[in-house]
Parts: sequence; C-alpha cells; structure tokens
Amino acid sequence: LIKLRDVVFLKSCKNLIELTLNENPLSLLGSYREFVIFQLPQLETLDDTPITYEERAASSERFGRGNNSID
Repeated sequence: LIKLRDVVFLKSCKNLIELTLNENPLSLLGSYREFVIFQLPQLETLDDTPITYEERAASSERFGRGNNSID
C-alpha cells in the first residue's frame, strides 16, 4: 500500500480480520487508523491491537455520511 486510498482495494477481502500496517509508511499518517477501520469494517485487529467499539464509532463519525476526506 502506497497511499491511504489504496486501503479501499482490500475491501474485497471479506475474510481479512487482522491487518498490520505499523511497518508501512501509511502508519505515519495521523488519520490512517480511523480510515482503515471505516473502510474495512470486518477487521477485528489492526496493528496487533483489537479495534474497539469507540474506534468504530469515531471512524464512522469522521468518514461516514459522505465525509470521505482523509486529509
């Protein structure tokens, strides 16, 4: 993955429940975790850390309802 938007290509991986990006340059972007959680709702763990209900709610608030800006 090179750009944060590239995460969208993983949407078709319905069985993907764990993803590690902490060695990827994307992890240096401040909004990457929320964006990944929003785009890949099937994930249970991101960067070896379980995804919480609060994180899911925050990602939906930030990126849901047509607000897809990742800047």
